[in-house]
Order: sequence, then structure tokens, then C-alpha cells
Amino acid sequence: MKFKLTKESLFYLAWILMEIHICVANSNAANFSISAVSYLCMALFTAKILWTLHYSFQELCIMAIMLLGAFVSAYRAGDMRVLWFVLVIAASKGTDFDKCVRISFRTMLGCCMVFVLFYIIGLTESPHIVTERGMRFGLGLGHPNMCAAYYSLLMVHIIYLCFQRLKISHFVLFALGAGVVYGITKSNTGVAVTLVTIIVSVVIKFLPAKKFNIKVIVLGMLAGIAVFTILPIIYNEKLSVLDNWMTGRIHQANFYYAKYGISLFGNNVNYDLTKWNRDNILDMGFAKILIHNGLFYYVLVVGGYFICLRKAVKHMRRDLMALFVSMLVYMFTENVATFIFMNVSMLAFADTLFQKNLYDMEKEREYIIGDEGAK
Repeated sequence: MKFKLTKESLFYLAWILMEIHICVANSNAANFSISAVSYLCMALFTAKILWTLHYSFQELCIMAIMLLGAFVSAYRAGDMRVLWFVLVIAASKGTDFDKCVRISFRTMLGCCMVFVLFYIIGLTESPHIVTERGMRFGLGLGHPNMCAAYYSLLMVHIIYLCFQRLKISHFVLFALGAGVVYGITKSNTGVAVTLVTIIVSVVIKFLPAKKFNIKVIVLGMLAGIAVFTILPIIYNEKLSVLDNWMTGRIHQANFYYAKYGISLFGNNVNYDLTKWNRDNILDMGFAKILIHNGLFYYVLVVGGYFICLRKAVKHMRRDLMALFVSMLVYMFTENVATFIFMNVSMLAFADTLFQKNLYDMEKEREYIIGDEGAK
């Protein structure tokens, strides 16, 4: 069989390379990270955009405005997160969302297997961390919290891809796996987010259709976003118990709010993140977006999820509901998923820009699964 180069294959190749690049950079194999990969992938995404000639005038105007804001944010914040987000969304026209999720899952799983293998045979070092919670291990996947993050992210991919076939027993296995991961990593927020994701997915999977209320679900998630955005701003001693349980995330984010404030296109906080005091992390996802990347990116992300979640509920796409809510919950406490290559659900935002009718596919997907089962 001959390989045929298509504009969509350029996108998938660039996505795979960038996901591998980000996974390597966040692991104990970071020494193998090659910055040239980023430039290659940026060229591939740009080539995909230029090859896609059927953009409407309205789409071109929206993309131009978003790209302008992304360039300003990259310059002000010293962070390429927003630029990558806009570039990938613009390049994703004509791609298959489900295929992107499958590719993302396989790539991330493959990376994790390689990192663990490197750790086992001694190619990389992954020193344990001694805390009052006990010994914490990262198994070559980076910080123990990153190890827990990979489990949660891979689980979310599986829930989406296998949603129609999942049973209660599968969710029980996911919970048991979370317990094992906690025993290794001792990641409080990691296990909490994973368990909340499991509970939310079970509710979405098995709740009768008549119980779904668009306003309640959407407003509930917006309220959650608001709470985890505001908590660091209003931090005081009354929140110390919650802060301790979240391993200091709230007061650490408060440091950045107090020092840098909020601006339209973000603030360059890299010095404090990497040089000044490594204890002052900025792990809370929505706080990270708002402080580091700016109100511009915050509105794009929150607005994108608002529109996507509302459509998913309206069309009763339970698999998409589970995916969106899971990633939103994950960003309450973690910033990893604010980067599009670690959060494939953001690719669904392109549906609003390009009108891809992603939400009308549920009946077709059910038929295909049922037909395969009959065979």
C-alpha cells in the first residue's frame, strides 16, 4: 500500500511529534528533548493551514484576530501556549476529532511505556521524594504529580473512546488503578481529581436522559471554574485547611496574583517559576491561564468549553460531556491540561469556528459499534 500525503496527515504528524516532545520535556528523559522539533511542527501546522484553501472570509478574520492576540501573548508572557493553541485550532480544519483522540492516547501511552522502561533499565534517574506522606516515586515520568497526571489523562481518553461499552466494573477498575497510582506517587490532588472524574463519568453515563438540564450542567461547571479562579485571589488563613490538602496550591497561586495581577495578554512569570523559589509553583490550571497567559486566553478557553459543553448536552453526546467535564475538573487543580497537546478535548473548539457538526455523530457511532458487535 502506497502512502498518500494529504493535508490532514501533515496535521496528525505534527500533533504526534509535538505530543512526544512535550511528554519528553516533562519527564526524566528531558535531556533527550530537541527544541528543533517545535520549529518543525510549527512549519507543518503552517503548511496545513496554507494547504487548506477553503477558509471562509469570516473564518480568516477570526483566525487573524486570534493569531494577533496569540503573538502578543507569546511576547508578553514568554510562553508559547496561546500561540500553539490558536495555530493548532486553525490547522485542524478537516481533521477527524475521534482520530485525533485515538492518536493522542496511543502517543501518550507509548511515551509513558518508554519512560518507565528507561527508568527500569537505568537510562534515566528518577529520585524518590521523601515527604510526610511517605516516599513518592515518579517512575521516570517526571515529578510524582506528573506520573499521577498521566494516569488520569490516559483514563479520560479511554472513557471517551470506549464510552458506549463501559460498565460499572470498568469504573471500579479505574478507581482501583487510581489507588495503586496514589500508593506510588502519594499525589493528593492527583487521586482526588481522578476519583471525581470517575464519579462524574459514571453519572453522565448512567443518568436517565430526562435528568439532564443544560443550564444546571453548564452553569455548574462555570461556577467551578469561577471558584478555582477566585480562591487564590481571596486566599486567607480561613482557607488554610483546603490549601494544605491541595499541597499549598492556593497560597502559591496567591503569590503570583499579588505580584503580577491580571492583564489582557499575560505576564512573564518565568523567573519566579524557575529561578527564584521552586516552592512557588503555579499548578492551578485556570489561575495559570489568567496570570501567565492573560485574560485573552482565559476567555478563549472558558468560552470554548462553555459552547462545546452546551452543545454536547443539547445533542446528548454523553461521551463528549464526560470528556469536557473531566478536563475542566482536571484544570481546577493542575496546569498540564492548559497546553493543547496535553488536552486533546480543546480540538473540539474548532467545531464552533468551522461548523464541523461534531455533535450530530452519536447515532452513527452507536450504529457502527452495534454493527461490529453483531458480526
